[in-house]
Amino acid sequence: MPYDHFLEFDLQGNSVELGGIFQRIERIGDDNKFDDFYFFQILDRSPGFTGSEFRDELVDMHLAQLTKILGLPVQLGLMVGRGELIKLVYKSIDTTVWQEKSENYCQCLLQYFSQNFVENFRQIINEFNCIPDISFRLCLDLDLIKCLDSPRFCVEIFPASGVKEARSHKLLYLLQDKFKLEQSSVHNAINLHQELPKGHRRIPGGHSIPGCKDERIYSIAATLSHYKIEFPLDSRPKLKTYVNATSETFYT
Repeated sequence: MPYDHFLEFDLQGNSVELGGIFQRIERIGDDNKFDDFYFFQILDRSPGFTGSEFRDELVDMHLAQLTKILGLPVQLGLMVGRGELIKLVYKSIDTTVWQEKSENYCQCLLQYFSQNFVENFRQIINEFNCIPDISFRLCLDLDLIKCLDSPRFCVEIFPASGVKEARSHKLLYLLQDKFKLEQSSVHNAINLHQELPKGHRRIPGGHSIPGCKDERIYSIAATLSHYKIEFPLDSRPKLKTYVNATSETFYT
């Protein structure tokens, strides 16, 4: 397993709780051909999925079919407190291949998912393929013990420039119009962008360093990373906003 993983935390009131552990999946060697067996090896070696009771033959067929259509996931997530759910984050779908084979792909998915889910899936991907200046990737939450009729389905949308998007919200307004996002969630995202910390601040005091003034400077920059839209079958799409923040303290 590659030593490349990260932790996700949720803010619950005044407490911070572990939300999930994500493993970045990397191909070993130069063979770029898809290999669902390789994916199953990763599952078998990942903490939380090592027991045979977490998968059966039907689930493996299910995952193998998804791998044929969407390729290997780029990230594999074990979500804390969600039972046997596994989060699969995929690369962006090749637009040309999807347009040529979407009918066959969706027909294959009907073996495992409901018709409502498959139609919703097809329509959403076609919609995103028509939006300029973005890249997007798919996320699925699946149950490893039983195949869910309608899994949790999300799309992560990356603007061409997070800085420009946080100023104009051009993409956000387009997503709101196209997917009928709630006005309150859009306003919350805009307010977040306007309040992102940035710039420098001097901090008097602290231990002196030879050759430096007894003064520190704290630098912070926060930029929009991407939006995430969840598409439940029984309610309106839900919007989330993700931000990258970096900070540094140095002496003058």
